[in-house]
Amino acid sequence: MSKTITTFEELEINLFAFFTVTLQIKDKLMGGVPKHPDVIEGWIKATLSDEHRLTLVIDKTKEEMKTGELSEENLKTLKETAWNGFKSDDKGIYIEGRQVKAMLKESANIVKSKVDMTALKARISERVFVVEDRIHLGTDTPSGVHDSVVHAMTAQGPISALKKSDYVNTPTISFTLKVLDEPLVTKTKKNKITPSAYLPLLLNVAAEQGLGADRSQGYGKFSFTCVWEV
Repeated sequence: MSKTITTFEELEINLFAFFTVTLQIKDKLMGGVPKHPDVIEGWIKATLSDEHRLTLVIDKTKEEMKTGELSEENLKTLKETAWNGFKSDDKGIYIEGRQVKAMLKESANIVKSKVDMTALKARISERVFVVEDRIHLGTDTPSGVHDSVVHAMTAQGPISALKKSDYVNTPTISFTLKVLDEPLVTKTKKNKITPSAYLPLLLNVAAEQGLGADRSQGYGKFSFTCVWEV
């Protein structure tokens, strides 16, 4: 006999599966948020399309960077160089959950043909969620500052500039993935791939691409475990 279902509980379905993921960074995890207040404003304006949120996000980011706690010498250096770091709160410095989500979407875009799936990046975006907004690195302060020279081409010709980046040495970080509990179907053979299969696949690719800033320099690579919390 059929019935009218009026509450979510009456559906009696497992909507999400949960996975605990632990990353062991092999070398340095580099900070990628500008530390200078003026640079923060320009950086956010370039990446955020919602004008109504601009002021709120800019002010919040400046507070989370805690630039005001730097020494006079470091403040002088901050004005003269491009210096990136991490956000922090009362639990220490952290990366954001959205960085992990972006990493997984990038991996999906790389392997979509390999696994015979169209629009895999969009599917991951709609089905995989990072529970934690802030993923702490287990320390209150960076391990050090990495200096490098950045080369760029401008309308006036090539330029070089000093870049400084805060980093944390070999941190171990953990977070939870909340995943729609249904398989993804391949394009031609119609195979069904469950989250317990495709999440490790995406993480394997991401492990070589890296997490955080300066990945093109080989930083942020990791090993991982992915445990299905049944």
